[in-house]
Amino acid sequence: MTLALFVNILAVLNLFLVAFILFVKSGKFLPNRLLSLILIIPVMYYLRYIFEVSGYFHIERFLLYPAQALVAIYAPFVYAYVRIATGDWRWRHRFLFPISVLLIIFDILLSVHFVFFMKPNEQIACIQGFDNGWKSYVYIISSASVAVLQFFYLLDAFLKSKQIVSNCKHATDQERRCLFFVYHFTLLLFGLFLIQLPLYLIFNHNIVNGLYVPFKGVLIFCFVFYKMFQEPDIFVPIEDKLPETIPNSIVKDKKASDLLNPQVGVSPEVLDAIYLELQRIMINEKLFLDSEISLSSLADRLKVCTHKLSLSINARSGRNFFNYVNSFRIEEAKRLLAESDKKSFSIEDIAFMSGFNSRAAFYGAFKRQLNQTPTEYITQLSKNTETDKI
Repeated sequence: MTLALFVNILAVLNLFLVAFILFVKSGKFLPNRLLSLILIIPVMYYLRYIFEVSGYFHIERFLLYPAQALVAIYAPFVYAYVRIATGDWRWRHRFLFPISVLLIIFDILLSVHFVFFMKPNEQIACIQGFDNGWKSYVYIISSASVAVLQFFYLLDAFLKSKQIVSNCKHATDQERRCLFFVYHFTLLLFGLFLIQLPLYLIFNHNIVNGLYVPFKGVLIFCFVFYKMFQEPDIFVPIEDKLPETIPNSIVKDKKASDLLNPQVGVSPEVLDAIYLELQRIMINEKLFLDSEISLSSLADRLKVCTHKLSLSINARSGRNFFNYVNSFRIEEAKRLLAESDKKSFSIEDIAFMSGFNSRAAFYGAFKRQLNQTPTEYITQLSKNTETDKI
C-alpha cells in the first residue's frame, strides 16, 4: 500500500506539472500541448497499477487493454513532439504511423473482447500468463509489438533531435536551449526504455510495473520540473526578429505559414524572408548543381538554423528539402533534354549536369515530378517539334 500511495502522489504531481505547462506557460504552443500529453499518458498507467495493488482486480482488468493502447500512443506522441518542436511539421512517419494506428485499433478491439466476452477467471488467467491458451499469446504478442514500435519511434526521434542539435550553430541562445532540451528529454526517454526492455524479460511484469515504471516516472518528472524553473524560456514560443527588408509581394499567401506559426513560434514573415533569399541564391548561383548540397550547408550559407530553413521550405513550397532541390534540377534537366539533339548529350550526362549523383536518382525524381521518364519526355518533345513544323 505504501508503494501505491507513492504512485498515487506521482500521478498527482504529473497532473500538476501538466496544468502548470498548459495554464502558466504558453498553452497554445503546440510543442507544450504534446509535452503535456506525453506527461499525462503515464498517469493512466499509474492509475491502473493503483487499482491493481489495491485489490480491485475487476477494475484493473477493465483497464488492461486500454492501458496497452495508451502505451502504443506514447511513443508516436514523443516522435511528433520532437518533429514539431524542431520545426518539422511532417510528424507522420510513413512506415511507423500506419502500423501504430493498426496496433491501437487492434488493442481497442482486444479490450472489448477481454471485458465483454471473457469470464472473470479467464481474464485473470490471461493477465497472469499462458494459462488461457491462445488468448494469453495474443496479449503477449500485442505487448511485444507495442515494445518494438516504441523502440523504433524513440530511436528515430532521438536521432532526429541529435541531428538538429549538431546543426544549430546559427541558432539564437533561446533556440539552442529549446533544441538541447528536446534532445536531452528524448535521450532520457530512449535510455529509460532501453533499460526497461531487459527488465521485462528477466523479472515478472508486475514487479517492473510496480517498481521501475514509477522510478522512471520520477526521473522524467524531475527532469521536466527542473528545466521548467532553470530555463523557463524553453517553454514559450521563440521570438523571431524580422529581417530589415521584406518585399510586400512575398507576403501574399500566408495560409500555410499561419497554420505553422502557433506550432513553433516562427513568424510567417521570417519564413517568407528566408524562402525569398533561398530562391534568390538557388536561381542566381545555381547551388542545386552541386550533388553534395545538403540542408545544413544551405543553412550555413543563409546563416539560419536547419530546422527553420526546413520549416520555410515546407511552408512556402509544400515540398521537403530534397524534393525542393530536385525541382530545380528537373527544370535544368528539361532545358538540357531540349538541347540534347543539338549537343549530343546522353541521359546519364544530363543527370550529372543537372546535379543528380546517379542515373537512378534522376529517373526517380523525374518520374515523380512529371509522371513520365526522361525518354518519354524526349519522345514528347520530338512529337511537339514535328507538329510545329507541320
